Amino acid sequence: MTRWNATTLRTSFAEAPETKGYVRLEPARSGLGPFQFRPLPTRPMVARTLSLDGIGTAEALARVAAAIESTPEDAVVQLRMAGAAPAGLTAEVLRAMSGARNVTLAADATRRRAGT
Repeated sequence: MTRWNATTLRTSFAEAPETKGYVRLEPARSGLGPFQFRPLPTRPMVARTLSLDGIGTAEALARVAAAIESTPEDAVVQLRMAGAAPAGLTAEVLRAMSGARNVTLAADATRRRAGT
């Protein structure tokens, strides 16, 4: 018998080190028989911290692109930015840099976007 009640996908970076999977139970006449945890393959989760203080837009975009490219093609990526986000870093540009990756930005909320 196989049953699971939760998602087999990681839903936050807090779950990154956890092994996702399910438990297979064998019913027996006397109740529960043997059980076995079966791990499932998951997408890698990668966090990168970028320092963008004191650099120009072109260099900032190059650092963002390099950080993304340093991760596996199927990764879920969180870019933690120290410094203002470069003015040219739009959602469209970020998607173009990301390929098959799922990329999110985590910026210091007390800082403003460069150029604004």
